[in-house]
Amino acid sequence: MARVNYAQGVRKEIDDAIDYYEDARVGLGLEFLVEIEKAVEKLAMSPLRYRPVRSIFRRCLVNRFPYAIIFSHEIRTDHINIVAVMHMSRKPDYWLQRSKGGE
Repeated sequence: MARVNYAQGVRKEIDDAIDYYEDARVGLGLEFLVEIEKAVEKLAMSPLRYRPVRSIFRRCLVNRFPYAIIFSHEIRTDHINIVAVMHMSRKPDYWLQRSKGGE
């Protein structure tokens, strides 16, 4: 299984979504987190199965929620770099800044 790294800002995106869903319904925030963790585990086990987007990046859709995990996979070091956990209706390329060492 590949080692997973999170870009700066990704954990805040997850926390903000958890808060949003928890405000909508008690327990829904935890359900969102569980789905994120399942998706991260799947992509760490088999990163090349996910659809490429924007050159070296791939997208993993999250079950039950309108979110995607954007990541790159360094084959030589077997590292996964998660650059965004984004809502699918959000501005689609906002995370590109992070991939260049921004944010």
